[in-house]
Amino acid sequence: MTLVGTLAYVCGSTEFVVCDVSDPAAPLVIGSVAAPNGAAAAAIAGNLAYVAGYGGLGIFDITDPTAPIPMGSIPAMHDAWGNGIAIAGGHAYVVGGDGFKVIDTVNPQNPYIVATLWTGGTSGDIVLRENYAFVSGGGSGLAVIDVSTPAAPAIVGGVEADGQAAGISLAGSIAYLAALDGGIQVVDVGDPLHPRYVGGGATAAIAYDVVAVDGRLLVACDGPGLQVLPQDCGFGDDCSGNGIADLVELTIRPRSTGTTTGSSTTASRAGGGRGTGAGTRRTGRLSRSPQSLQSWDDDHVRPDAGRPCRRARL
Repeated sequence: MTLVGTLAYVCGSTEFVVCDVSDPAAPLVIGSVAAPNGAAAAAIAGNLAYVAGYGGLGIFDITDPTAPIPMGSIPAMHDAWGNGIAIAGGHAYVVGGDGFKVIDTVNPQNPYIVATLWTGGTSGDIVLRENYAFVSGGGSGLAVIDVSTPAAPAIVGGVEADGQAAGISLAGSIAYLAALDGGIQVVDVGDPLHPRYVGGGATAAIAYDVVAVDGRLLVACDGPGLQVLPQDCGFGDDCSGNGIADLVELTIRPRSTGTTTGSSTTASRAGGGRGTGAGTRRTGRLSRSPQSLQSWDDDHVRPDAGRPCRRARL
């Protein structure tokens, strides 16, 4: 899910859905469009939405959010891609089963691949900062890719971490990795050419995604749904295996409504079919905007405008 103002753009496996969340207690679906290449991750830039799925990339005009219009697309050639996407300088940077791809999107009606880079395995997510792309996954850690020349990306740094890195968030010089069974892993990227593994610790359940905001880590994970941890986890050179789980401040569970049970469910983004490895279903995704703590359940995102987008979790 991507949040822009009061609109939440949700990937629904084969649909791209727009929800009005101006009233967080009663989000509404206001628009949707079929995504022929699938919808697993999205990035918004101006009036365009870039949606990556297992079948490739689709670009949509969202000038009218109630009626997204397909613009252009490019199919995946080999393995699935679409785990993560970022936009900068007329290019889309997409990560997934095919590693890392750079796509020229200057003409949104005719995108084309300008570079492909193998990252050592299925890549989970991507964050751009200046001339670098920080990519989780690959060799089950973090890869730093120089994208100063988009047509010639190059891996310039990397570090292994425990678990299987899926989501990633940057806060200052620190990268936080959601590493499934490995919980949260912490990497110092102050020197992008020489990232340094700092430490890690368990979360309450499998960690699918993480967002660092306002001194906290928001972790989408199985069971609790959303777990909130202190960003300053006490990790350092002598972390001695300190467990993040010991520092939990708050666990937020799915809110019961009249049409759902009160049991806890995975903090999930609509469509979730986002793989981080063979046989793994990526089911958690948090908004990349600090304005909201919401996550969504695909079974309850309805494509017809005006209907409640139920079980939005705060």
